[in-house]
Amino acid sequence: LLSAESLAVVVNNQVIAWLGKSNSNFRKQLKTNFDAFVLEIELDAFLNATKQTYKYQEFSKFPTVERDFAVVLKKSISTQELLQTIEKNGGNLLKSAKLFDVYTDKNFNPDEHSLAFKLHYGATDRTLTEEEVHPAFFGVIEVLKTEFGAKLREA
Repeated sequence: LLSAESLAVVVNNQVIAWLGKSNSNFRKQLKTNFDAFVLEIELDAFLNATKQTYKYQEFSKFPTVERDFAVVLKKSISTQELLQTIEKNGGNLLKSAKLFDVYTDKNFNPDEHSLAFKLHYGATDRTLTEEEVHPAFFGVIEVLKTEFGAKLREA
């Protein structure tokens, strides 16, 4: 393999596979002028690395409810900590929380920025109502205000 055009697949600090562009000698052996790529798998290492238990979860027949919000807070606060707090306080209807935008503005304090999050709420047995989503959604925002001093950013 050409070292500049190859990669190693590493799982748990163990190389389980190599993938890359072959050198010209290998292409000559194949009697081709086309680039050839090679994948080599350490099968035992691969099988050991992929021994995981997967839990099946049925897809909901009902739509999810999506809510976005943006908060202004100190840059020193970790996004991971914010996401963990959102997931912890989002209630049992919260299915996912993702950061989708980071914004800075001259009107913010120099040590602040705005982070925008997208929350998905859902249930497998019904379509959610606004009365179910609203308290959970605004509860998350209140926790971020209380725990991190976040300010809801207005559009």
